[in-house]
Amino acid sequence: MNCNSVLAGVVAGWRVGDGDAIAVRYCFVPGVSNPETMEHVTSADGTRIAFERQGDGPPLILVHGTTTDHHVWDRVAPRLAEQFTVYAMDRRGRGESGDAEEYAIEREFEDIVAVAEAADGPVSLLGHSYGGVCAVGAAPRLSGLRRLVLYEPPLWTPLRDPVPESLFERMEDLAARGEREANERILELFFEEVANSAERLEAIRSSPNYDRHVASASELPRELRGREAYRPTPDTYPDVEAPMMLLLGTETSDALNDSTTATTDLFADSTLVRLPGQGHGAMYSAPDLLTANVVAFCADDG
Repeated sequence: MNCNSVLAGVVAGWRVGDGDAIAVRYCFVPGVSNPETMEHVTSADGTRIAFERQGDGPPLILVHGTTTDHHVWDRVAPRLAEQFTVYAMDRRGRGESGDAEEYAIEREFEDIVAVAEAADGPVSLLGHSYGGVCAVGAAPRLSGLRRLVLYEPPLWTPLRDPVPESLFERMEDLAARGEREANERILELFFEEVANSAERLEAIRSSPNYDRHVASASELPRELRGREAYRPTPDTYPDVEAPMMLLLGTETSDALNDSTTATTDLFADSTLVRLPGQGHGAMYSAPDLLTANVVAFCADDG
């Protein structure tokens, strides 16, 4: 079977059969995009950051989480594009974006700023998971932020147990191997020992986007270190005047519930909205519900 045809099927969201799934398993490429639809900006450190633009209206930047790329928004972005000009970015090291030799979470903040500066007018941000953490860091750096939407950002809180250094080292050793099997083991370690969610791991394994998650897993250790290092508190976090909405699934984990609710303390104007029956992936399981909440909040000029 031709690897490109299999991956095209994965991008389109097909659920391939067992025989095809075996062929897909060995097509190890970091994401699939049509380069002709991607635009680029240059971040502060010289890294090229890619984004896909669609729609017409006030600019809305979408920041994806870990082990994925901008395609995580494929079921949501077209709906949002009916109301906004959507900028679905690939975070550094993902999809069509470049990367740098050294990683620091602050570079992610600068990447979002670079995309915002390419937009026409004040922007709104929607960040999911680790992308929400990056959006929190970028928000004070944006001079024209209209709205900020954070979907279950796993920010550090005193309630969260620190990731053991031994686990970091195991994951980093696996990432250095550059092998698919090693990346799969990184995913297992993350969901078993950090996220404590075997259910989420099984959901990812059964999804048509599993190859993307595997291809991006080598970046997990550095992002976990970034999350551990970035610890904003109400005393240290700069004032952000833009209204902020937190989205929290009623079925999400206790750890994500704690970090999401704690994030409200960082912002003077915050709203917490619960997504009934949802966990950490409403962009897959309830795109209309997610879209409706984002549109209602970000389209409001009041």
